[in-house]
Amino acid sequence: MHTKLVGYAVAAAAALLCSVGSVSAGTEIFDDTVATCTGINCSTLRIPGTIFSHLGGSSKPWVAQFFHGGSDCMRLDVEFQDANLEIVAISPAGAVYRNDDRTAGDDRPLVKIAAPTTNGWYTVHIGVFNGAPAAEPNFVLRYGRYSADNPNCASPTPPRTRARETE
Repeated sequence: MHTKLVGYAVAAAAALLCSVGSVSAGTEIFDDTVATCTGINCSTLRIPGTIFSHLGGSSKPWVAQFFHGGSDCMRLDVEFQDANLEIVAISPAGAVYRNDDRTAGDDRPLVKIAAPTTNGWYTVHIGVFNGAPAAEPNFVLRYGRYSADNPNCASPTPPRTRARETE
C-alpha cells in the first residue's frame, strides 16, 4: 500500500470519530511522508472536527496526538472554522506552541513547528480561543510534515517552555 494512503486512512478514521464524538486523547494521527512540495498546505491530511459542549455548557477541546519528526517541520493549519478557535500543541519535551490568530483580520489558528525539535507525538488541543462555551463549532484542520527549509514552515511559531513546579 502506498504510504500516503495509510495517512489518509488514519485521517478518515479520525474524521469518522469526530462525526460521532470528540477524538479521544489517545488518537494518534501520523503522516509518514515528509513533503518537498512548496504550495501552501500541499500534501496535507484533511481532518474535520467539532468542538462539543460539555458539563454545564462549557467547551470541551478537540484533542489528538500528531507525529512530528525531529528533523522535519510540522504545519497545523485550521483552514475553516465556525468560531474563533486556537491551537495549542505540546511537544514530548514540554515546549508549548500556541496560536489563535494567524494575522490581524484572520482569526484562523496556524502553528508551524520548525526543525530541529523534539521527535515524537505532540498533544494538540483545538478549542475556542477564550474557553467560552460555543454552539459546537466545526473546523477543518490541515496537518502536514515538510522538509526543514520548506516555505510551509517559514516564520515558525515560537515555542514556550513549561515552567517546572517546585516541590
